[in-house]
Amino acid sequence: MGEQFDTVLDCALFHAFSETERVRYAGSLATVMPPDARLFLLCISDRHHPGSGPRRESQGGIRARRVSQDEIRATFADGWRVDSIEPATLENNRDIDGAPGWLAAITRT
Repeated sequence: MGEQFDTVLDCALFHAFSETERVRYAGSLATVMPPDARLFLLCISDRHHPGSGPRRESQGGIRARRVSQDEIRATFADGWRVDSIEPATLENNRDIDGAPGWLAAITRT
């Protein structure tokens, strides 16, 4: 892109990626975010009840994708500082009360 961004917002994208794709995603973000830039990440959490929520095609059929705090921390372990991860709710058309999520504030180091 040839651009740098001081703030990046991710609203319900991160949980769609596999573990390998998450590492590539963090690497891609690192190329457009200078030191001290902030990432605000909102994703479906592992607190979401089974049988609903995001789904992803896999070789074995469709499987749900939910993210733990540890997965967020692992993805952003190198070159980043996870400042906070707080419970949040993702408003959507599938869950009347919204979906349990995580809101993470992450700084590029």
